[in-house]
Amino acid sequence: MEKISKKQSVLIFALLGFICSMQLNAQKANQGTITYEDVFKMEINLDSLPEEIRGMMPTETKSEMTLYFNESTSIYQPSASKEEEISESGEGGMVVISMGGGSQNICYRNLTGNKVVQQVDFMDRTFLIEDEFTKREWKMTGGQKMIGGYPCLEATSKEKEDLVTAWFCPGIPVSAGPEDYGGLPGMILAISTNNGDRTITAKSVDLKEIEKDKIVKPTKGKKMTTKEFEEMVMKKTEEMGGSSEGGNVRVVIKTVTQ
Repeated sequence: MEKISKKQSVLIFALLGFICSMQLNAQKANQGTITYEDVFKMEINLDSLPEEIRGMMPTETKSEMTLYFNESTSIYQPSASKEEEISESGEGGMVVISMGGGSQNICYRNLTGNKVVQQVDFMDRTFLIEDEFTKREWKMTGGQKMIGGYPCLEATSKEKEDLVTAWFCPGIPVSAGPEDYGGLPGMILAISTNNGDRTITAKSVDLKEIEKDKIVKPTKGKKMTTKEFEEMVMKKTEEMGGSSEGGNVRVVIKTVTQ
């Protein structure tokens, strides 16, 4: 049997995507609900902590997020929240370690107006970040795979020093995805940043008409631009002696004198 060339493989996969697209369009593929699992690998210097505390620290955090979308708007919000606090007594006082992700964070996008509004909780305060949609320069790689039964194509983009890899489904003709990721000719069903330090993967896709009240622009919090918020987070985090890399996980390590 004659081998199929890489070019032919891409064409066959594109044809499958087109067939899938035709089927999905009949199922209102331009709106629905997608549930994602967000996994963030933690890199924390624990040398100053007691050995028993080090063993209690997780190597990653997981959260479940939900995306509601239609052809003009989308909202990405938590399915559940999670925060952990570990306390241990020892010489010099009690060590308290608090860990929390963006468990209450909400990202709303106006897909036609390229506007993004994010409601973010940080240090027991809520902030409302309004800005333009960040347009990433995506490069198609020719990669292809199935995610949850949907044919997806691979694209990559450089974000500061990190490489972002996205898998999008042309059969869901909405240029959106988790958080503020988008700008591709189809729904993003998976994201990987910095060689897998963080992954966001669709667990379920439900393509059906959604109620209008599922997508509501957030209004709670002090208004800021993205730059102002990032500068504030960096300053406060340094004061706390913790880390907030990736904007997804908060880790605070402090000693409470007894």
